[in-house]
Amino acid sequence: MRGGGARLVAAAMVAALVAVGCSKKAGNPFGIGGTGTPTALPTVLPTELPSSPLPTGLPTELPSGLPTELPSPPTGLPTGGLANGTAHLEVSGSVHGIFDMKLGSPAVFVPPPGGIALIYADDKGDAFGLGGPSFTGTKKTSSTLLVTIGIVSSGGFFGTSTGGECTIHLTAAEATDVEGTVVCANMPGPGGSIDATATFSATP
Repeated sequence: MRGGGARLVAAAMVAALVAVGCSKKAGNPFGIGGTGTPTALPTVLPTELPSSPLPTGLPTELPSGLPTELPSPPTGLPTGGLANGTAHLEVSGSVHGIFDMKLGSPAVFVPPPGGIALIYADDKGDAFGLGGPSFTGTKKTSSTLLVTIGIVSSGGFFGTSTGGECTIHLTAAEATDVEGTVVCANMPGPGGSIDATATFSATP
């Protein structure tokens, strides 16, 4: 359920609880039983248990033919886990540089309607990542589909595209094979903006 739908359900639940609370009598807000409380406890306890015998003919054995083993789970289901991959990033603008990075962990691609989360980094701390709902083909960044670039080895830059500055094109979009390109124009950051192009891949 999307965030707006969840908020509407929560509001409806609150309204229903308020209505129930207002409909109950004072002194008994949950409306259980009468409004008074008992004034005396019983003074006599029962002295005899029922004398009738227990029912006869109860089964003494389990039925035969029950399965002795649980079925094995199916194999070969995609898990979305990716462990190997590279990204080649070229940046210009407020910072300049060419960066080759390796896929970090955890990394996931679950085909639609799943999600994508890929982060690449080099040994200098530079990083490039994309994440959000998975898709096939081409999409621009949005408030839910993000591209982030962090450059620490060449001038210093950190920016995230959430408004269509970057276009992501997936040439392969499978649970075991993700490949694509990213092209960004005027990605904003605290110290300026950058243009960037990247190619990336990810496999188990």
